[in-house]
Amino acid sequence: MVKGAFDYIGLNYYTSRFIHQAFDYDMFGGKVITALESKNEDVHGNGLGRQAAGREDIFDYPDGLRQLLLHMKVKYGDPELYITENGVSTKPDDIDDSIPNLISAGKIDKAEKEINDDARLNYVRGHLKACDWELLFPRAMMLVILIKVVL
Repeated sequence: MVKGAFDYIGLNYYTSRFIHQAFDYDMFGGKVITALESKNEDVHGNGLGRQAAGREDIFDYPDGLRQLLLHMKVKYGDPELYITENGVSTKPDDIDDSIPNLISAGKIDKAEKEINDDARLNYVRGHLKACDWELLFPRAMMLVILIKVVL
């Protein structure tokens, strides 16, 4: 990147991957062949975390967000970062309408169930906990405090 060529950086984070670099040698062509293989577990067999409902390719891995933020801070000199997307992927049980429409239709219990979504709240809490915001980005502390109060 050209130094100073951006006002801020927006990050979309959903999951992480371990990458394994594979090597092969073509004896007849005299070429070394390399490839990157995406893995959902490390060399010790430790997985990335809880697999998202209905998705084989997304795992709940809060430390991945922390590692990405640290990488961006070091590589790009502590830029202004916005996490523009970070969400848990879930397979809806039986959502057939929006919250306002459920309330309007008198389906209050169903609307409350969708609002009080412990899986999503735990997902957000896990990502906030994994990121040591005060050390990573002191400017973000007030936002994190506000989010924690709301949650």
